[in-house]
Amino acid sequence: MIITTVFLIFATLITISLCKKISGNFDIKNELLVEKEKLLYSEQEDLRTQRRDLKRKLEELKRDAIEQSPEIEEPTKKSATQDLKTWLEKKQNIDPNQYSAASQFANEKNMNLLSALLTLNMINVQTYEEAQKLKLKL
Repeated sequence: MIITTVFLIFATLITISLCKKISGNFDIKNELLVEKEKLLYSEQEDLRTQRRDLKRKLEELKRDAIEQSPEIEEPTKKSATQDLKTWLEKKQNIDPNQYSAASQFANEKNMNLLSALLTLNMINVQTYEEAQKLKLKL
């Protein structure tokens, strides 16, 4: 009986120590996870600030580009002041009769004058694209 009691007390002590070790391991792992969570949170905050800084820089670059773009666009506006008829006469030797015929065709078919000129094969595709890029007056 004494041996059984000693054995039960010994087994109880071993069980208690094992339970404490297991719970201690869980506490250690929990602390590690809390530290990792703090590190992740701080890294996330750093990334947020970096993103904000990059967003500000992008906005500044956009503003700078907008400020510089009118300077670049001004020369193209000067060339766009001429009308389509004079530009086509210089570019492809279209006489006024052809131009008026294309204008009538465009009015009859409810289409753009440039499209009518292309449809009637009075201008080629390259000239059509150039005229659209220049945005000439009709």
